[in-house]
Amino acid sequence: MVEHMIGAQEAGLFEQEQVKASDTPKKVLIIDEINRGNVSRIFGELITLIEPSKRAGNPEALEITLPYSKERFSVPNNLYLIGTMNTADRSLASMDIALRRRFSFIEVPPQPQLLEDVEVEGIAVDELLSVMNARIAALLDRDHCLGHAYFIPLKDEPTLARLAEIFKQQILPLLQEYFFEDWQRIQWVLNDQRKPLEHRFLLQPSQDLNVLFGDAVVVNQNNERWDINAQAFERVESYLGIIDHTAKAPASTKYEAKEAQWGDVVLRQSTSGAVELLRNGQVIDARPVLEEIAKEHDISLLTSTGTPQTTRRLGRKIISYLIVQAP
Repeated sequence: MVEHMIGAQEAGLFEQEQVKASDTPKKVLIIDEINRGNVSRIFGELITLIEPSKRAGNPEALEITLPYSKERFSVPNNLYLIGTMNTADRSLASMDIALRRRFSFIEVPPQPQLLEDVEVEGIAVDELLSVMNARIAALLDRDHCLGHAYFIPLKDEPTLARLAEIFKQQILPLLQEYFFEDWQRIQWVLNDQRKPLEHRFLLQPSQDLNVLFGDAVVVNQNNERWDINAQAFERVESYLGIIDHTAKAPASTKYEAKEAQWGDVVLRQSTSGAVELLRNGQVIDARPVLEEIAKEHDISLLTSTGTPQTTRRLGRKIISYLIVQAP
């Protein structure tokens, strides 16, 4: 899901170097789902006072009289307003023009890279999210992409049971809402149409309509029945199949510890599957070096589905390649 953060005082909130030094502590007010609210009720006359030029201490500063206390009030310069919203609910189009004019819009798309080190029994969670979002963007639009926040709990609990809970309670219901229960397109997002039956999350049971209604009744065939395959959530292959329907579950979640050399860089793979690169005994940023090695040896940076390989998976692939190529 694509989210937005909008901030009043764009010069102050997003360009900190332009903020004048002050001993006054900065205050932040966050309004969640601001696009769903009634702007006139949320801000009232403050909608004018939140403009940078209208704040207290500025040449065009304005004040209002509060309706209940009758006190004079103005918005101080040290107050920063942040509103959050998501674009999937389509309420952005009807958002008050006054809000659009006074706030800067910052897009915050899903960030699969934050899940780069998360693997659940061989399932690369960042790749799982990237592939599903690529399909959602093709079938709907990029505003409906799944957010990485759904999978963040896997950082502390990288278990198949936790992943199954996320899919059953959050991902699948959200896809039902996005696609208005068009189960066939949901199946496409999950790549079910290319998996073996036992690994599909959604199943279409066969039914003989003549037995149900007789020959005299014509039933609309578009009203197809779909069932959720509860056992699929407990199988690693069901999730691997979202990424690549030919993928097989690893025999073990333990990896073989390996080490390879490239110039003055040592590449190490631990039994957890993690990869680290060292130069002169010091750990270095792995991604740029791995991409350089991949380019030198013509190793693809993409998976079979066309999504970028994670640093961890690319590292394991390059280490195995260098070991084989070593004299």
